Amino acid sequence: MGKNARVDHSIIYADFNAGRTAQQLSAATGYTIPSIQRIIRQQRVKQTTDTVIPFPDETARKAIEILSAPTEAEDIEAVLEKHALEDIRLLDSHVKQLQAAGKAWHILVIADHHIPDHEERAFRLHVQIAAKLKPALIVHLGDAFGFDMLSRFPPHDRKGRGDVFQPVHQYWNPITRSLAIAAPQSMQMLMGGNHEAWFERFTDEHPEVGGSLELDYANLVRQNGRVKWLNRLQEYTLPNLILQHGTRTNVHAAKAALEDIGGYMTQGQGHVHRVTKWVKVARTNQHRRIVISVSVPCSCKIPPSYTSRHFKDTPNWVNGCAVFTIMPGGDEVFENEYIYHQRADGQLATVFGAEMLTSEPPDIRYDRSKLKTRAA
Repeated sequence: MGKNARVDHSIIYADFNAGRTAQQLSAATGYTIPSIQRIIRQQRVKQTTDTVIPFPDETARKAIEILSAPTEAEDIEAVLEKHALEDIRLLDSHVKQLQAAGKAWHILVIADHHIPDHEERAFRLHVQIAAKLKPALIVHLGDAFGFDMLSRFPPHDRKGRGDVFQPVHQYWNPITRSLAIAAPQSMQMLMGGNHEAWFERFTDEHPEVGGSLELDYANLVRQNGRVKWLNRLQEYTLPNLILQHGTRTNVHAAKAALEDIGGYMTQGQGHVHRVTKWVKVARTNQHRRIVISVSVPCSCKIPPSYTSRHFKDTPNWVNGCAVFTIMPGGDEVFENEYIYHQRADGQLATVFGAEMLTSEPPDIRYDRSKLKTRAA
């Protein structure tokens, strides 16, 4: 089969019956895994109908027996775990290659998107920083999706409306695609957070549909391999660095998070939507090593829709990102956070290196440059 060419659906169904998996068929045809699964269901119904109706009674009886026979249920949890373990293996291999190269490498960390409550202006700056930094790894630090319709927060005007997956369809693809275009050599990773846990709780409480929903969700967030997915894991360990969604929420979140891991290595967490930072000197037999703990700024609207519409409910929340740099050998880890300031014109801005970056859409920037040229 050739990719991007229309393939006879009956051939796909025949190959599936011959033992090829949906993942293999997806790779061979270019169709997404959900599309392959839909084709298989349609062909199963079509071929069963074609078999039962036109043929003599004995043939129809055998076809009905096959249709009615119980089949071995797919262990969806095992499939999900297999996906996550494979993605973690690819991440680990990527990190080992970076370490073996003997050069410093960067990690861009963005947290708490809360899609569809994400701040588009912040993501315009994320993409610009990714394009200039060329990070080896882009980490989505949990709470990428709001799932507020499944939460236990007080209801608001959007709760209970629409499909909880619709925002994933609508926004996640362009976000991850734009980051991939900005930094094509980077690998993107998504870990879980407490908002994703609302979805996980829902699927646990509804086992009659939960497994299928989790599989659909995994296929959506992985974007055909563009994003490495950690399933329900909320942390990932790198050389002398732990990245986690986090559970600490007060003004001393960074200090408490560092104490939680023993205070021996640098850590970054999300969850609190504001920047707190704690620096400690870790003494070893060889030398004094600086370890840093930071809570990463958020990428969501301030305030998001699941809170009251007042800023008093979101004290000190700021948009931004963090960059971790792992030096050759992995013994030293440097960290910088980039706060996105809101200007008088409503746009967000930050300084990266010696350059001022702004969240103005490209067409607006282009129009302004023409005006300046004419004025000159």
